[in-house]
Amino acid sequence: LLACGTLLYSPRHQRAVSAMATAPKVIDSHLHVWSAAWPSGFASAPPDSLGDDVSSAEALLAAMDASGVDKSLIVQPSVYAFDHSYVLDCMGKHPDRLA
Repeated sequence: LLACGTLLYSPRHQRAVSAMATAPKVIDSHLHVWSAAWPSGFASAPPDSLGDDVSSAEALLAAMDASGVDKSLIVQPSVYAFDHSYVLDCMGKHPDRLA
């Protein structure tokens, strides 16, 4: 609606405009995490260059913080084959950051 040169919004439209004014979340997707310290061990060894300092959930969270990423979508890594326990543990410990 337009009244005397002023744009008037319905309450529904005001909520939509207010939601758009909030900064969008940064979501990163298709990330793998693993840790040599995980008790079940690996089904297949990861590359030597991808140790816990770059591949663990803690390393991912630090990289997310440094890059301004709010949340990440974790994908099961092949190094654990069908054992999803590490990924589930990470998501359980950080439900606001990892999915």
